Amino acid sequence: MPAVDPSLIELDYCGIRPKLGRGGAVNVGKGFQDFIIQEEEGFPGFVNLLGIESPGLTSSLAIGDMVDGILYK
Repeated sequence: MPAVDPSLIELDYCGIRPKLGRGGAVNVGKGFQDFIIQEEEGFPGFVNLLGIESPGLTSSLAIGDMVDGILYK
């Protein structure tokens, strides 16, 4: 890209900021869990989406696919 002047490029930060949790009330297993996406037991068709904060927009398409898979498997 010959038109780009490298002296004008600066480092910055961007991306997602995950919120990791271990051993919470709804976390199962030994690993970390950013989001909790699950069909609520005893309430067919009700999907809980918990812990989705700032990275939720970045992940929204993947979350939608996951919910679709839960509801229409």
